[in-house]
Amino acid sequence: MSTLARVKTQISETKGRKPQAMSDELEAIIKRVIGAKLSEADIQSLISDIQLGNATLATGERSIALGGDASDAIIVTGNRNVVVKGANAEAIQRAFQEVEDARRLRTLLTHNEFADRVEAVALTSHQGCFVGREVIRQELQSCLAGTSSTIILHGSGGLGKTRLLLALPDIIPKERSLWYIRNEAESVEPDIASLSRDTQYIIVVDDAHRFSLLYQLREVIVNTELAGKVTLILATRSIFKDSLIYQLGLPGDRIETIEVKPLENQDIDQILQNSPHSITDQDTRHAIVRIAEGNPLIAGIAARLHQRGIALINLTRDRVLTSHLDEILKDLSEAEKEAPNSYQNYIRYLQILAALGAINLDEQELQAKIHELIGISYIDEERIVSRLVEADLVERYWKTLKIASEVLADHILVQHFFDPKTKQADYQKQIIEPFFSLKPREIMTNLAEAEVKGELPQAGLLLGQKLYELRQALNREGNIFRFNLLHCIQDVAYLKPDDILLIVDSIVNGAELPPESIQYRFLGSYEIGHEMVLSKAVEVLESTIYRGRLQDSIKYFHELALYQTENNKYSQVREKSKKALVEIAEFKLRKPYDVQLLLLDRISDWLEK
Repeated sequence: MSTLARVKTQISETKGRKPQAMSDELEAIIKRVIGAKLSEADIQSLISDIQLGNATLATGERSIALGGDASDAIIVTGNRNVVVKGANAEAIQRAFQEVEDARRLRTLLTHNEFADRVEAVALTSHQGCFVGREVIRQELQSCLAGTSSTIILHGSGGLGKTRLLLALPDIIPKERSLWYIRNEAESVEPDIASLSRDTQYIIVVDDAHRFSLLYQLREVIVNTELAGKVTLILATRSIFKDSLIYQLGLPGDRIETIEVKPLENQDIDQILQNSPHSITDQDTRHAIVRIAEGNPLIAGIAARLHQRGIALINLTRDRVLTSHLDEILKDLSEAEKEAPNSYQNYIRYLQILAALGAINLDEQELQAKIHELIGISYIDEERIVSRLVEADLVERYWKTLKIASEVLADHILVQHFFDPKTKQADYQKQIIEPFFSLKPREIMTNLAEAEVKGELPQAGLLLGQKLYELRQALNREGNIFRFNLLHCIQDVAYLKPDDILLIVDSIVNGAELPPESIQYRFLGSYEIGHEMVLSKAVEVLESTIYRGRLQDSIKYFHELALYQTENNKYSQVREKSKKALVEIAEFKLRKPYDVQLLLLDRISDWLEK
């Protein structure tokens, strides 16, 4: 299927792997299920087997399992084709419901759970000396004592935002209850609904720009019984701060922003003198201070490299991360001397993971491409993934993989694909050609972020070329392609408004095309009309207003607010556009008056016309 055809449909068929033979342990657990003797250890073992693909769990009155229809108390497991019918259907149902409940990821984490989680995958420990942040701690205390409902901590990667979040128990009022959000949660609503209405809460989201359910948290602090009882603390990169503010849509006086800046040299020096680094040699500390440039993460990794005997004399910030990754992968490869090309296989797998953002092991076509590109089998991949997870380089949630550290993922993307001094792979050949048809949204979003975060014009050129190709395709494709293209570029619009506005212009001022039907695997047939395309265009436009193209965005909002006023079919398009214009016009704390002045100039033009 061509790239454009894939963007046109954006339907991914999910197929599992071939089931493995049922182990004796799994068979014994099944027998205990039938006898209603399932233990906590059995539940964890079943979860592990399901996560690894060794078993599939289907529940419900008319569930579909590996062997066909399974109803009542039938259990179907493995490729031995074992079919068992227990004597007590209710007991079996309860047993498997316990497994299902245990598999469901909790959204809210305690401080200890969050600390264990971030420490397990941190590039360097969050333990030890905590200095140089007294002013920010005071700012946080002041904000928490006031009326703000949201506090946004923002700064570059590695400056210690997560460390500040870990220090919150020392800052917050004792009567407040502190919870941390699990970023990969499927929904926040059930856990939030379980909270007492008689308590004041602080809810924390680390890497908030990666959290897709922010709109649900907004509803919590605005429209539920918890309104006025919840304060959000969001940590993010500075380039995403305005985007988060827009998504929250709260009055300006209810949002406080605190910038996390690099530490002073004396603070880095003090960190290095104390545990876990305990570097007594002054010259060594000064060398690391010079390399770190106020970044405690880089300082910690450099200290670890020094302790392993790596010379510091020629190291830069980027080379610190390169050397750190190289040392880990060498250790992994040394343990697998019998596996050919293991070092390169690790590198290429991490390169793909950094470029795609995440990999779902259930996406069969994607997996086949990865195996072909690297030259590995399913068994090889399972070994690679297992070792990368053990080394804390990769996080795994059920069948989804991602690089544990966003700083490391950014580093791999920049150093391996775009920096001409360190480039190891061709992004066009290794990522775009094999994977763009499967992951267009993820690839374009990562390219846009790479250009902005790493100041990489090469990433911008690649993205610009793909956006140009897609814009040209608008002239020969229909509504399904238009709708799905807008969906794919929605996250890019915030970072690359110029290119995105060209696409929006082609759609808004282009011909009205007839409806098209699309067949979804589980939802059946769905009709995409011009009104749906324009409604999606409004959503994309809402992301273009922050990075210098407000004037053009206002122009399109106005056109869509008056689009075919006599036709009720477009009423939703008009209402969404009017709402966007009203929100732009609102006076908010810290919002530049230039915004209102620009809008007033346009209103004058509209009235004259």
